[in-house]
Amino acid sequence: MSCPIRAIALRGVLAAVSAGVGITVLPRYLCARELAGGELVALLQPEVPPINTLVLATRAGATSLPHIAAVQNELLAAARSW
Repeated sequence: MSCPIRAIALRGVLAAVSAGVGITVLPRYLCARELAGGELVALLQPEVPPINTLVLATRAGATSLPHIAAVQNELLAAARSW
């Protein structure tokens, strides 16, 4: 019998798995320290890891606000080097 745990934040999932509550799929950047320290073990290491796709979103029409537009422009400029 399984008892799924639902968490809003991935850090909560990381804490649960680190405490021994099952298995999970997490972005490597989030659990790199635990993997390096041997606290967690990767069960699968695919040759080509999945891409962690992000969506930059805001409320419709908000990009006309100067402070929202400024953040959008900075993030888009920085993302070119990611």
